Amino acid sequence: GVQVRTLWPYQPLAGKMVAQTPRCADDGVLQVLSTNVQRGNQDAQQVIDMVRANDPDILLVMETNERWDRDLTPLRDDYAYVMQNIPDNATFFGMHVFSRYPLENARFEFPFGSDTPLFVGDVAHPRETVQFIGVHPRPPQRGQSSEMRDAAVLTAAQFAADSEAVSIMAGDYNATPWNDTARLAMRVGQVLDPRQGRGPIVSFDAKSTWMKWPLDQILWQGGPGLRDFQILPAIGSDHYPVRADLCLTTNAPGDPAALRDGDRDAVQAVFDAASKG
Repeated sequence: GVQVRTLWPYQPLAGKMVAQTPRCADDGVLQVLSTNVQRGNQDAQQVIDMVRANDPDILLVMETNERWDRDLTPLRDDYAYVMQNIPDNATFFGMHVFSRYPLENARFEFPFGSDTPLFVGDVAHPRETVQFIGVHPRPPQRGQSSEMRDAAVLTAAQFAADSEAVSIMAGDYNATPWNDTARLAMRVGQVLDPRQGRGPIVSFDAKSTWMKWPLDQILWQGGPGLRDFQILPAIGSDHYPVRADLCLTTNAPGDPAALRDGDRDAVQAVFDAASKG
């Protein structure tokens, strides 16, 4: 019963958190693509071909290192604005952001002394400036609690809540959207999940034939309409790329989950634990 209640929103019979927008002016479309390319993946050309075939306006690439930085050089001809961070120690958490539009107030944050970057910046789309947040925290695993992952996801949500611009949160959360912290972050950031009412739309593990779940998210605050949301074909990584096409010329408030009593205290408890860790 608990599992049915938890997973119910992520199947087609449930109500949609964000409805489809049937039309959008050409100059109002904002295409976002998020892809964890897997550091050891050697097929960079397949990644480049996938990006060029989809032609996103904002491209978030994760698990990049020096080799991936070199291999992705051809994409710099397609995007005028590029930022990157390749940690010295957390070598599985390099991040590149490519944008067709100017990036303003853009930087990489390291919440609570984390060694994994979190990108925050404003994308100056001609129709509307939006805040883009790229997230890829360490996953919880043996010998490593979920505290820093939870703190990174909730920090991203707090950036969304504090921004005057509409915020888009994207990346490999290393958490499913029905994870308690992921749901808390949705309420704090007032972001919409296109999977609700459409299905789990799995993005990991692309190399498994029987175990798959949605780790890669593209969420946004009410306002932009949803033109399309899809998982793209495999690119040699253990993650499938995720793409969302938004419309900035509509007013689609959606149905975000309301903030609950105790949510602020829960966020502070996570932040306190992370600051001590």
